[in-house]
Amino acid sequence: MTVIFTGISGINIAESLNKFASEYKEFKPGGQFYDANPIILKIDTEIEKAFLQKTGHPSLKRLWINKILLLPYKDLKVYWSVAADELIKQINSIRAKNLNRPVFINLHSCYFHNRTQEYLSLLDLSLLKGFKADLIVTIIDDIYDIHHRLNNLGGIYHDYSSTTQTAMILRYFSLLDWRSKETMMSKFLSDELKKPHYVLAAKHSYTTLYNLIFKHNELKRAYLSHPITEVRRLEKEVSPMANQIKNEIASLEEAFTSMMTVFLPTTIDEYRIQTDVSKDA
Repeated sequence: MTVIFTGISGINIAESLNKFASEYKEFKPGGQFYDANPIILKIDTEIEKAFLQKTGHPSLKRLWINKILLLPYKDLKVYWSVAADELIKQINSIRAKNLNRPVFINLHSCYFHNRTQEYLSLLDLSLLKGFKADLIVTIIDDIYDIHHRLNNLGGIYHDYSSTTQTAMILRYFSLLDWRSKETMMSKFLSDELKKPHYVLAAKHSYTTLYNLIFKHNELKRAYLSHPITEVRRLEKEVSPMANQIKNEIASLEEAFTSMMTVFLPTTIDEYRIQTDVSKDA
């Protein structure tokens, strides 16, 4: 099983996949893949290696911001191709040793160029076919959480953490735009490779991710639509019914997860802007 995972910066997909591969029950003693834990490959890591090897530049936390994503498009395409070639070699080596070992490949289908302030894609379909992927999964997350992570050292907003409210709102719109372009390009990739494509929120459980990857041909997929606005209204009223409804929803989630791949609406929750009425009084 080979899966391509896409997603914009600020989601930390590779870190999440490493935790999934080390913590989920099916990769521990007694689990289905205990003797063949997933290997996570990240194309950006190989791009960094190729860049450092060619330029002799020291490795830095802000290497992408200050160096790589300032390069011309044609140079970035070359580095991406070199990195993809290296991943193909690694995948073939893994397959030669153990054909059943899962391989997770993390890449961006869409980058944000720091010099030109535009979105660009470095995808090369001829090379991507060499990955022999079984499916493509785009991981998304709330733009507020993504923005918070991109304010950390190495993130695109780190040097501009103090900003105006207007600029902050524009950033959120930019992240929404970036996320939609990443999803669109990933869908294009799946169409060209003729492989299934799924969009999965990062806050789903490991069980949902496992079912989606390893049981997508066995289990049915369902979106669990349940009350959200009404529950929040009841919570504001401190009504005991709020917890009762939430417990019932949790029970349904647990029951359905054992039977199918369940997508949950509150794993993306961007309706967080609250009005402080006291300031208007």
